[in-house]
Amino acid sequence: MVGLAVVGLAVSSIRDQTASATTDTAASPIPFGDAGFFGSMGGQQLAAPVVAMDATPDGGGYWLVGADGGVFTFGDAHFYGSAANLHLGAPIVAMDATPDGGGYWLVGADGGVFTFGDAHLYGSARGKSLTVPTVAMGATPDGRGYWLVGADGGVLTFGDAHFYGSAGGQNLAVPIIAMAASPDGGGYWLLPTGPPSSRTSPSATVIRTLFDVAGYHVGQEVVALTFDDGPSPTYTPQILRILTADHVPASFSIIGRQGAADTGILGQEAADGFALVNHTWDHVNLAALPAAEWPAEVDRTDTLLAGALGHPVRCLRPPYGDAGPAVVNGLAQRGLAELLWSIDPSDYLRPGATTIASRVLSALRPGAIILLHDGGGDRSQTVAALPTIISGIQTAGYRIVPVCT
Repeated sequence: MVGLAVVGLAVSSIRDQTASATTDTAASPIPFGDAGFFGSMGGQQLAAPVVAMDATPDGGGYWLVGADGGVFTFGDAHFYGSAANLHLGAPIVAMDATPDGGGYWLVGADGGVFTFGDAHLYGSARGKSLTVPTVAMGATPDGRGYWLVGADGGVLTFGDAHFYGSAGGQNLAVPIIAMAASPDGGGYWLLPTGPPSSRTSPSATVIRTLFDVAGYHVGQEVVALTFDDGPSPTYTPQILRILTADHVPASFSIIGRQGAADTGILGQEAADGFALVNHTWDHVNLAALPAAEWPAEVDRTDTLLAGALGHPVRCLRPPYGDAGPAVVNGLAQRGLAELLWSIDPSDYLRPGATTIASRVLSALRPGAIILLHDGGGDRSQTVAALPTIISGIQTAGYRIVPVCT
């Protein structure tokens, strides 16, 4: 089966994208910067989990691939065939598209390579008695070769792909999980999984989507609005007026020193039923602080916000999106969940109100937590974009719900 080119399977494209089985993948690409959201398999029942993706050359679409070889197309990505109906000897672990987007390769854990469209077979590692599974691949810029990478960092070359070195035989503490080739094909990166220890203790709660919160289920068309770096005496009241007029809930991540300087706005937010989230006292990177220093940043802000709310704070949003495992576990001991996000339109860069709204609405998906800013600078564009965001969410059939109340 290695290198089997499958063509003319338009019917299997429908089968792949509507597979009814038992595994809920919740596979939904999370866009950042100028990456668009073109759709996902999130919330659908698939025969196997989604394990890899690749984008079209113009960035106007992408493919998602299941462990069973099923291929799902979104945006301007074309379907050229899949391995879903083949009796695979090992699950699919990676894919790569040809430079012109006219085909793709799928790679199995046993090193088997499957070609579709204009992708050519240059060889495979299947049948070579590999000591570790294949975990990744990368194609050369001209599409005339590729690298396969094992979990131990060993690199195999095919076609015009050159060997520049490997991590094989180096007794890695953790396995390799991915690779990427440099744009000119003159090198590549190998990516280890990271520290072998778990990120948090079992009692720690990390909220990345609303489906990490009790009361919501995967696929439910709900989203949450969150605002960081306030309060601002100029922009927060404007945002509050819009939200209250539309009866829309939201969560405000409060920088302690700014909240202490304007307790009137904190009181208004609490009185109007909005959630107040700890965003540290000085907007510091908690992961970079010495262990003895982060508690003051958290506890001082907690005391301020609890005084305004009349009850303990539920969540902390770490500035820059990372608190580090030790801090997250310390937050759990305080009854604080770590609140992250899944849609970031980069409104803090002031790309224009229309762009901010478009980025949010194009990335909408069930359970999304949207990151916006009411403080930290000129937020007039965010204020201007907010009515369009609210109406667009509601028109799309989503319900805006609270988080961390």
